[in-house]
Amino acid sequence: KEGKSMQRVARNLPFSGANGRLLLPLRCDPNWHRDCSCVCMQFIQGDMHDMGARLKVGVVGLGAWGCNVARCLYEMPECDLVICSDLNEARCSMAQRNWNVQTVASLDEMLAQHPEIEAVVISSPATTHYSLAKKAMLADKDVFVEKPFTLNVRDAEELSALAAAKRRILMVGHLLEYHPAVNRIREIIQSGDLGEIYYI
Repeated sequence: KEGKSMQRVARNLPFSGANGRLLLPLRCDPNWHRDCSCVCMQFIQGDMHDMGARLKVGVVGLGAWGCNVARCLYEMPECDLVICSDLNEARCSMAQRNWNVQTVASLDEMLAQHPEIEAVVISSPATTHYSLAKKAMLADKDVFVEKPFTLNVRDAEELSALAAAKRRILMVGHLLEYHPAVNRIREIIQSGDLGEIYYI
């Protein structure tokens, strides 16, 4: 029951932000299925945002997956990877070398030193997702949070309500939801060619 409720909450995302942008997943590498690359994000510019502006992003968490996300953002021409944070000094040094970005130890430092960032990517341990996403949205940042979104339905619903109230974009990084193979399977099922589906 908890899992189904979490799916229901997550599928209500993303929200359209106050600036008219819509957050969409975007493959960051055409060979992502081979090099274990990740789904990233692209902000589609709306009427209230400069079409030529690059999105200023900060990444929280530089573990194995967080490094992948940061690399993808660094390589995207639509994004400006401004700053990363991690408690591990070796990971921070790696980010400085590879992407020429400033690094700090916490989201608080990130927000204090770079208030101009527009979006925060949270790829830290799951136990921190709720508190970090909430803090980022309260600072008027759009948020992309890696799965699991939160550890319980109550926190997920609170973050969803906060995003709506603050008119912030909030999206969960469901890796395969937009994969071409999944889309094709969906088309096959909807066509009825397989008959009645009993179990997936």
